[in-house]
Amino acid sequence: MYKRPEKIRIRFKSTDELNRYRGFGIDTDIKINWVIDRETALRLILVYPENFISNTEYPDNKTLVSAVLCTCTGRENFARQAIREFNNQTWKDKELIIVNQGEKFLTEEENITEVLVPSYLHNGAMRNIGDALARGGYIVRVDDDDLYHPDRFKIQMNAIQETGAPASSFQNIINYVPVEDIAWVRALKCSPGLMMYRNEGRKYISDLRKSSDTYFMAEHYIGQITTIDNPPEYYIRIWHGINQLTTRKGLGEWDLKRGERKNDTGKPVDWDYFEKRIKTLEAA
Repeated sequence: MYKRPEKIRIRFKSTDELNRYRGFGIDTDIKINWVIDRETALRLILVYPENFISNTEYPDNKTLVSAVLCTCTGRENFARQAIREFNNQTWKDKELIIVNQGEKFLTEEENITEVLVPSYLHNGAMRNIGDALARGGYIVRVDDDDLYHPDRFKIQMNAIQETGAPASSFQNIINYVPVEDIAWVRALKCSPGLMMYRNEGRKYISDLRKSSDTYFMAEHYIGQITTIDNPPEYYIRIWHGINQLTTRKGLGEWDLKRGERKNDTGKPVDWDYFEKRIKTLEAA
């Protein structure tokens, strides 16, 4: 279990505009790495997300995995499902950081850090904030509307440790639409939204509403990701109509009838396991 720190160490690009904050709870002995109170740190990230570089307060937690979850009002049930997915992970050295645009906190669990942020922020800035609070040696993307295997963190960490790569990602997913009860398999070269990566002070190019993960991967990890040829049922992407993507076009969907499952990838699928997983979603 981890307690929320009273202060955060943050690194910003040195600019005259940011330097005027010195003396307001900021450690003035350090020119770039500032140890500041949590509220001041979060205000600075909100105002200057493009200047954010890294949080280095806990550089020695090389096996600690920091999962970053972004969510908002109206998605509380999805977020609670995501918390359960996190708690079920077999990788024990882990923490969850929730960046929430809602009005109320979702949880008070000790190994979860949650921060409320303004609704005008897009996904890029929310990811910046989550990364700033990450204490682990590695950061992993978790969406509030997906289901993933309890060994996901373990599999991705093992792949990184075995290859020495700075990042890992799953290749195969199942798309599922609950209201139509249809599912189809996608085989990807690499999914940027499923990345686990070394906590090295990366930053987003800008505060993007869509495709921030894609730009992040292209900027920092092209050619450096170890990809995992995982069983597709290990990651189930839920399509519910209010995803970031506004259309299913391009997701590889076939013309399916209610209740159909489709797999033309040649990759074996354990559909029984898939059915058990979506039942947990329905129960939630």
